[in-house]
Amino acid sequence: MAASEPLSIQGRSCDTDEGSFLGVPWRSFVYAYVPIGLLSLPMLDHRSRDAVFGPYSWHYIVVLLLLFLAGASFAWTIARLVRRAPAELREKFALMIVMMPIGVIIAAEIYLGVRGEDAFRRYSEWGNGRSALMGFEVLPNHKWEMAEATYTTDGKRFRTHANPRSTSDDEFLVVTIGGSSVFGYGLNDDETWPHLLEEKLRKRFGDTVTVLNAGNNAQNTFQQMIRCYTRVLPEKPDLVIQYGATNDVRKNADALRYVPMDESIVYAFTDRDYQRHLNRNNGFYDRNSLLLGLGKRFVAKQMEKLKGPVLYPTVKEATQADYEEAREIYVRNVRTMRMMCEERGARFVAVTFLFHPTMEPARYRIAIPFLVNALMDDFAGSGYETIDIRDTLKDVPESDRLFFPDMYHPNRKGASFLAEQLDKSIAPIVAEMMSERLIGESG
Repeated sequence: MAASEPLSIQGRSCDTDEGSFLGVPWRSFVYAYVPIGLLSLPMLDHRSRDAVFGPYSWHYIVVLLLLFLAGASFAWTIARLVRRAPAELREKFALMIVMMPIGVIIAAEIYLGVRGEDAFRRYSEWGNGRSALMGFEVLPNHKWEMAEATYTTDGKRFRTHANPRSTSDDEFLVVTIGGSSVFGYGLNDDETWPHLLEEKLRKRFGDTVTVLNAGNNAQNTFQQMIRCYTRVLPEKPDLVIQYGATNDVRKNADALRYVPMDESIVYAFTDRDYQRHLNRNNGFYDRNSLLLGLGKRFVAKQMEKLKGPVLYPTVKEATQADYEEAREIYVRNVRTMRMMCEERGARFVAVTFLFHPTMEPARYRIAIPFLVNALMDDFAGSGYETIDIRDTLKDVPESDRLFFPDMYHPNRKGASFLAEQLDKSIAPIVAEMMSERLIGESG
């Protein structure tokens, strides 16, 4: 055999010029591992909460070690696969095999980034735009459709007033403020309870009575307080009616640090921006990989399916103690609205929130009565005005038919029922205030 010829074993050619690493060509292993190692480097950009070694916790150190072993195993497997290829092509094959899945991942990230919508889209679907003061607020002169209804707003960011507004100098102005249950989720402009309440009051007192709908989808009482000051009080209302509690339901830890909207949404114009803000204290891939975020959401959904549904009333997911901080914030916000109205010469009335006992999600069934009861006790103890309609559903057969499936947004029947109940309590207040106005003018 000539010295320049390669060794032949059972008819197969083997290159003896390249060394081996654990039974595979070491150059092929290196070519396969370098891209994997480079992609692993961003994992070092991490700050653990319970750091024990540099910025890492023991848990994260184990994750890094497992990642290193997984990358090495993957590179070794690829090197083993290409060892039968001609020696001059092994490295190229190894690199190509590694780069193929990496290329697919990069393409997927680019696709998700290009097709990704504005992170604010959920709020936009409810007619809202970004707001420096409130996080979000309904857009002016806006029209949109959702939940089989058409919604429009006027130039002052109120729900469009369906009836001709009074032009009389003696106009008696009532403004309702709250969340989507006031704004009228699922209802057209002329089907909301503020509109129906106006019609009932006009039958009693004439067309000089106007009821403006200043509700705003998804806003809590903190945002309502700002909206009351910036939008409602400049209208110089005679009477302000506050109704709503669902958007204030947050457990203690969240309630203490809650703001109208987290900056992760306010300052995010793409899904990737949103993910960067949301995971700003996490690692590089948590902050930047949309594919990873999509995977996490998929796993979370599968885990929820494995847990099975939470059935009412056999399972309670929280207790009143979980909402003590939220209760204090809720009561304080409504009290502040009342004080602002009083200082501007407007009468303020808080109305208890109406809902069906099977309301969803389950935490609302615990938290909302807790919040509302606290508000009623606080206002009663201070001599402030309230309208309590909590017991009005007891004598209503099939009361669940007054609500949409979530059992707290009033549907068309519910809006009519709510307007009827409020008319009974609001009418005497309007009559009293009109009489006082006449006495004041005649005096």
